Amino acid sequence: MMEETPGLKETILTVASDLFAKHGFAATSIKQIAKAAGCTTAALYYYFEDGKAHILREVVRSYSTDVLSAVDEEGEFDDLSSYLEQLTQRIRQHMPEMRKRFNWLALELPNLPIEERDQFLGQFLGLQRVIRARLVQYLEDHDRANMLAWIIVCAFFGYGQLFQTMGLKDTSAPSLDEFGHALMEIISQ
Repeated sequence: MMEETPGLKETILTVASDLFAKHGFAATSIKQIAKAAGCTTAALYYYFEDGKAHILREVVRSYSTDVLSAVDEEGEFDDLSSYLEQLTQRIRQHMPEMRKRFNWLALELPNLPIEERDQFLGQFLGLQRVIRARLVQYLEDHDRANMLAWIIVCAFFGYGQLFQTMGLKDTSAPSLDEFGHALMEIISQ
């Protein structure tokens, strides 16, 4: 029986995430992950019995946890505008890491096993549900809260893809803060 090494499981997940982002899921091997983590393949399988698929599930799960906690920080807000302003600030703060994590997953989505694909798509559903639950506190119309939550998720995801991932440069393009502020003004009406 193998003895657990403190922190090795987290190290494996971190290096695997980096390798998946750099080379893609399909092009990353168990040997590469083990080498980057400084362990044997046997040690890797000790923590992740199903190998690379198991690692991928854990990486996606950790992304989900991090993203949801980034947008659902505790706090009470006086009104919808205050909540939306705080949400914009949290998204701005966490967007570089979220974008890095989601970009390679979004590109590889069609090639992932269905369980992992569903888990990834579930993150967007979870993100929308968290935002919707907050919006319901300020809006009496639950259908409007649902739609606004989708608009927020799609708008920020689209902003990240267009201006940050694809690097669109234009003098008329708003900064993330300007974009968030304008979006929140529209939503608050």
